Amino acid sequence: MEPNRILVLQLKRIGDLLLTTPALSVLQEIFPNAAITLLTEKSCAGMLSAIPGVRAFARGQKGFWGAAMAGHDICLDFTGTDRSALLTILSRAKNRATFSRFQKKIPQRLAYTHFVDSSVRNRHTADHYTDLLKVLGIPRENEPLRLCLPQDVVLAASALIPKSPYAVIHAGTARPEKYWLPERWAEVATALAKDHGLHIVLTGSNDFAETDHLAAIRNAMPRDIAVIDLSGKTGLPELAAVIQGAAIFCGVDTAAMHLADAVKTPCVALFGPTNPFHWRPRHTRSTVLRARTMEPFTPDQQGGAMSEISAEQVISAVSIFILGD
Repeated sequence: MEPNRILVLQLKRIGDLLLTTPALSVLQEIFPNAAITLLTEKSCAGMLSAIPGVRAFARGQKGFWGAAMAGHDICLDFTGTDRSALLTILSRAKNRATFSRFQKKIPQRLAYTHFVDSSVRNRHTADHYTDLLKVLGIPRENEPLRLCLPQDVVLAASALIPKSPYAVIHAGTARPEKYWLPERWAEVATALAKDHGLHIVLTGSNDFAETDHLAAIRNAMPRDIAVIDLSGKTGLPELAAVIQGAAIFCGVDTAAMHLADAVKTPCVALFGPTNPFHWRPRHTRSTVLRARTMEPFTPDQQGGAMSEISAEQVISAVSIFILGD
């Protein structure tokens, strides 16, 4: 099966889109002459210019439905929802593939010609997604995330950071159980500034809970440490570019962590209740700190509260990266 026109459906969150980039890279490698079209959710629109080698549309953008119905040799659906099943049918592709775990649903049984076995529980999410390529006879493992940021985005991000070198702290997330204590973030930021001479950049959204959390971190820091707060001031591409230019990234399990993984910035990622086995960054300059468990991570490990991670653990991990450079 050597397709010339490939439709890829990834209609989940931005983190899932980033974790699909290894599969997209492999498709481009194996089929360099194929036209690859990517359809995503609205929330992912800002990142599409940073995914090289594909023609991409977010739901709601002009051309989305036309791209779905343009005619394709194969449709690869990484999503498995009723909406993505509809898009799969509209693709008119002769070969239409998704994961076997969606086969129990009637719309999916009607929509697809191929179902691929892959254990979502026993695979890192990026490996789970590349497993779908087995329908094309392509087995792959541990492929890196990949982004290519446009130069204008890099320049726009550099204008937001008047001082260098700097460290990025991304402390916020949509899930409150992933929050770490503000005073411990303040200890880490203080060590980064005073022990390693790094300027401190806080990133995040403009969500009230997140901005309050960042304000608490700033208030817990010594007054003589300057902080650049970019929360709510960057889109996803600019955030990726800010992270790309950093000496180190420290953050919780969220999309920004996946951005750090994709742009290969040294990364210290904090995990509490969620399992890093499925979501951790995997590039060689990253490390994961998790309450109660240590590497090698397994699918059945139970985490603990974020408060069980000490500031000393994070400061030690940060120092290893920085002094190693």
